[in-house]
Amino acid sequence: MITILVTDRDLEVVGAVGHWTKLNIVSRFNEPGSGMLEAPARPEVMALLEPGNRVVVVRDGDVYSAGPIEVSEFRRSVSDEDSPGKGYGHVG
Repeated sequence: MITILVTDRDLEVVGAVGHWTKLNIVSRFNEPGSGMLEAPARPEVMALLEPGNRVVVVRDGDVYSAGPIEVSEFRRSVSDEDSPGKGYGHVG
């Protein structure tokens, strides 16, 4: 099971992303890894996914990966063209 937590700059957990659609983590040897998270752009999720906060990926009860949110953007999905404010939030 994978859990996505979001912390503030002081590493205090401020929330969790309960419904996400894509997660990509690139682990590297002897250098920082990188990742991308995509989740429905609900107001409560977008409020968490602000640059400066951190994403912590917990897999089977252990921290698998963690790092700062450097980029946060909103993308409208093609199927939601007639529904203003709907789409996906991407962070990296």
